[in-house]
Amino acid sequence: MALDVIEQVAIATGRIIHGGTGEAPLGKVLITSSLPGVVVKARSDGRFGVSGNLQRLFPDVATRDYRFHLDICIDSPQFKAGLPTFEQAVVIPAGFTFEQPIALEEVRLTPEPIIVRGIVYDALAVTPSGERKPIDVEGSVSLISGDGALGPPATIDGSGRYSLGSTTADGRVEGNIIWKGTKIRCQAQGFEPQEHWLRVDFSRFVHEEYFYLKKSASG
Repeated sequence: MALDVIEQVAIATGRIIHGGTGEAPLGKVLITSSLPGVVVKARSDGRFGVSGNLQRLFPDVATRDYRFHLDICIDSPQFKAGLPTFEQAVVIPAGFTFEQPIALEEVRLTPEPIIVRGIVYDALAVTPSGERKPIDVEGSVSLISGDGALGPPATIDGSGRYSLGSTTADGRVEGNIIWKGTKIRCQAQGFEPQEHWLRVDFSRFVHEEYFYLKKSASG
């Protein structure tokens, strides 16, 4: 047994991240290999290592390629519609020396759709009861992707509410794919526009985002 441990050599390394956070997905990452004898160990930071006994696994690597794949399953509260499962191919080219492990392509998991909704308030106005006062003028809220593209706007209604996305009658979420680097922008007639980074809890179907707008000098 001790000899097997000593002969274990790093074959490949990889990383799995959640596309909305840029970090490892929450929960468990389960990885198995289609090639018996390959050992895969996943770390909490999303990185994983593939190792094994080279002489037993790839005896003819000097003259031929070897191919196998990893079966990856993500058991995470950030994916509520079902556990993401996929394969990642590993190719050992003929003549590979294993002086350094093969760097596999980073796996970036697509976030599930999320509804973004909330209320837009007048930053300085309050109701007679002392509560924050929502705006009552025309306005809109939009998402801005990492490359600066502006998404379809949601209209702010007369009570200051907006919703980017909705839930269908059969319970499906028709929302937004929130990638890391997404911003949210709010603008309303007579108020200064406001824009900031959007940070959401991907373990929920709905994210609430509130705005507190200041009146513009011309308003």
